[in-house]
Parts: sequence; structure tokens; C-alpha cells
Amino acid sequence: MKNNNSNTVLAVIPARAGSKRLKNKNMLPLGNIPLIQWTINAATKAKNITKVVVTSDDLLIKDLCQKLNVEFILRPTSLAQDTSSSLDVIIHSINFLAEKKETYEYLLLLQPTSPFRTHKHIDEAYNKLITKNADAIISIKKATEHFHWSKELNSDLNMSDFEVTNQRKQDLPSSYNLNGAIYLVKISELIKQNTLFLRKNSYGFLMSDIDSIDVDTLIDYQFCQFLYKSGFIS
Repeated sequence: MKNNNSNTVLAVIPARAGSKRLKNKNMLPLGNIPLIQWTINAATKAKNITKVVVTSDDLLIKDLCQKLNVEFILRPTSLAQDTSSSLDVIIHSINFLAEKKETYEYLLLLQPTSPFRTHKHIDEAYNKLITKNADAIISIKKATEHFHWSKELNSDLNMSDFEVTNQRKQDLPSSYNLNGAIYLVKISELIKQNTLFLRKNSYGFLMSDIDSIDVDTLIDYQFCQFLYKSGFIS
């Protein structure tokens, strides 16, 4: 982790203790280390990150951060709820550091549930930010199901108005989904627009399906274990 440019980047890793779908998921073992350590390792190996912080209410994660020499920000209870937004957590971290006279130009949000996002992805996203002179770079993946084949239905799943295109999948224009792995945003614009999703001067960073895996359920976690044990991921 170093910064050879005038642009300063703050990486924030949010890791709330509570998780309804998968208990204590941030500390579940993947390979020989906890899930969250995959993201910490990626952040600390990236070339253009100025500082890495983990924000959490989990004291086990605090202990891990101390072992890894990564700054830990104790998240207040009000920001450790199911309804707490990522944006509020980010702003708390920015303000916490600003009180210590630490300010940064860009915010890099790295969710710990994306273990296969590596330091190389982070470096590539940063390079795209600089090349494009962008205000935001957000990671995406190709959509597995095209939006032309997705429709809203009412509660009884009545399909009377369910109309889909007759075009073959390969003839449809490409569509993409957010994968949640990388949000690299200019802090002044983030605060001004009060969102991670800037309306202008924002570009996608395309990642593969495997690198985009987000651990949200037990099946997601077991699939990650399978990929690791099978040698797909090192």
C-alpha cells in the first residue's frame, strides 16, 4: 500500500457484526484466513491507496485489524443496524478521520463480502479513474439474465402483461449488473450529491463472474470454498 501520486485515496472496509442470512460471515474462514482478510489483503497490496480503515462494531474484527496493523474505527450502535446505510457509514469514517486532520480526495468502498476482488482489480480501477479523469469508477459484471426478459409481477404472479422480446440472447445489447466489489468515488462529489452513484462522469469497471461473487448466503459461502479448494482461486 503506497501512493506515488498527488491523489489521495481512503479505502473503507465496512464490516457490521450482525448478519441475518449468514451469521458472523465476515469472520468465516475461507482458505486459511477470515473472509474479511481477503479484502484487507487486497487493499493493503494495492499501489495507490493512501490509507485503509475498517469500520465495525465487531471486537473480533478489531483484534484482527490490530494483528494486521490496519486502523479500526469503532462504529456507533446507530450505524450498526440492519437499516444503516453504507453512505452514512462512509461519511462517519470520513468525518472521524477529518477530526484527526486527515483528509483525502477519493473514497474507495471495499465490501468484505467480495473476497475474489484483488489488488490488481483495485489498481486497474484506479488507473481507469485517472485515464478517464473520472469522478467515479464502479465495478460491474455482465448480467446473466437480460433486462428485456425481466418484468415486474403483482403478488399473485399474473403474467397477462408479461411481454418479452423475441430476439435471441446473443442478439440483444449487453446489459450489466453492479457487483458491489469496488466503488471508487471523488469525495467532494460524494458529499455534494449524497450518493455513491454519481450522475455524471462515472464509468463502469468490468469484472468476471467469479471475481464478482458476493457472499450473502450460505450457498455463496460454500461456492467460494469450493472454488478455493478446487484451485480456481489462489
